[in-house]
Amino acid sequence: MKNPPTLADQCVALMLDKRRMANGDPGNAEMLALFRLIPLARKFVLDRAMSRYLADLSRMTLRGGLRKRIRQVENMRQMARLPHALTWIEFDYPAFLERNVEYGIEIIRPPGVEGEPFPARLGWLFQQHEKIETAIRSTEFFSSLVLPGTGMSHPTSIVWCVDDTPLPWRKIRLWQNEKDESTLCMLKGYQSTQVGWTFTFSEGFSAPMMKLMGRWAIKPTMPCRDVWTLLATLNDLPVIIERVQPSKGYISRGSYKKFLAHSVIHLTVPETRWYKIAQKAAALIRRRAHQVRGHWRVDYRARPISTCDHIWNAEMVCTKCGGHKLWIAEHQRGDASLGFVTHDYDVTAKI
Repeated sequence: MKNPPTLADQCVALMLDKRRMANGDPGNAEMLALFRLIPLARKFVLDRAMSRYLADLSRMTLRGGLRKRIRQVENMRQMARLPHALTWIEFDYPAFLERNVEYGIEIIRPPGVEGEPFPARLGWLFQQHEKIETAIRSTEFFSSLVLPGTGMSHPTSIVWCVDDTPLPWRKIRLWQNEKDESTLCMLKGYQSTQVGWTFTFSEGFSAPMMKLMGRWAIKPTMPCRDVWTLLATLNDLPVIIERVQPSKGYISRGSYKKFLAHSVIHLTVPETRWYKIAQKAAALIRRRAHQVRGHWRVDYRARPISTCDHIWNAEMVCTKCGGHKLWIAEHQRGDASLGFVTHDYDVTAKI
């Protein structure tokens, strides 16, 4: 495949490379299974201006004191839902870095790397859990510096739940001294049981890849707070979404195939107004505090059978079907400094 126009097409180029992907290696089979999801996903490509604006969104979460930052990031986690169950988003990574340099942030060049040290494009494949719609898995992809024209996936993924549901994936620690989610979020003191690292592939395939990448390269490039900020504010930004149906393509296995259709997201306001737009986005993320009443939640690991006449024991486990329910105690969500919202419940009986 020559000159693939998007990172998604670059990933397809690697998937179609028989020399590297069709040698019977079990690890390659796992990679192929992941890459085959990309053509099925709803794909969004951020234009250069929108890619630069990602840096402004990132800085938005770093305003105020530490407690305020942590509250705001936690609000973003609760709002970071997907537009589609299988979603792909990619952007111009050099443009993102360029905007950070304009803000005075030093970009450290990786040691021992010759030529262009950073990938041309970065992206994420977002997957909603098949049983829990509030559980999301984010896998980072990037343009390969070793194999030009192809895309690669990171062996470490980020997983989170937008509510208080326990994570359905196994969490891992990347470093022995990692005590909380500060590094994952790039925010000191941030802690949450609803977010974590996990292996992109099986441990037997991901772990050796992580070892080869080195101590600091084993984590995805973009922290979860940047991902959450984009997902939480995308619907409220002044953008135009342009549908692109490529007319060009490539020859693969004896047949002509077109490049992947996608939607380009264009930011419609001039750069002079980006700061004000970022402020409005921050105001949308900060939600007033509200009380969440105690309630029973179905345990996704042992779902009760709907047709069963349940007999619950003291641990709320059905003695007939084995289903389990969890009690979620009353708790508070949101930012109390913005005020407090109270809810009254009117319980009526239908006769």
